[in-house]
Amino acid sequence: MAMPSKAHEEDGELSEMNLTPFIDVILVLLIIFMIAAHSSAVSQTVDLPGSRAAPLAVTKPPVVLTIRADKSILLNDHPIGSTGLAVALARAGTDPKDRVLLAGDKAVSYDKLMEVLDDLRAGGYTHIGLVGVERGIAK
Repeated sequence: MAMPSKAHEEDGELSEMNLTPFIDVILVLLIIFMIAAHSSAVSQTVDLPGSRAAPLAVTKPPVVLTIRADKSILLNDHPIGSTGLAVALARAGTDPKDRVLLAGDKAVSYDKLMEVLDDLRAGGYTHIGLVGVERGIAK
């Protein structure tokens, strides 16, 4: 077989494709997408504006149920005896439409918390809020 002459190579087209520029463009696009995805996934700090609306007037103090670590239950800082939660709430003059705030100790088991929530629901109380301590937000 005869080897092509140098003159023939210069006149003809190259049969090889140079992939280096294509790979460079793909890598740059990959880096751009990685940076864009990271910045959209990170929570952004927002400086919320103030409001000129007057605070809502509270006509009734909130109903607060406290579950201590020893599983005793307090209704507005008064211990509930063996009468039960529904009877204690009725004696306190609460309405099932009232909001009940539930504050539980960290040591209270999830089972005990669900038991109290079931008792509240059985008594018709469905507006229940859980009370917690505000922690500093790590930045």
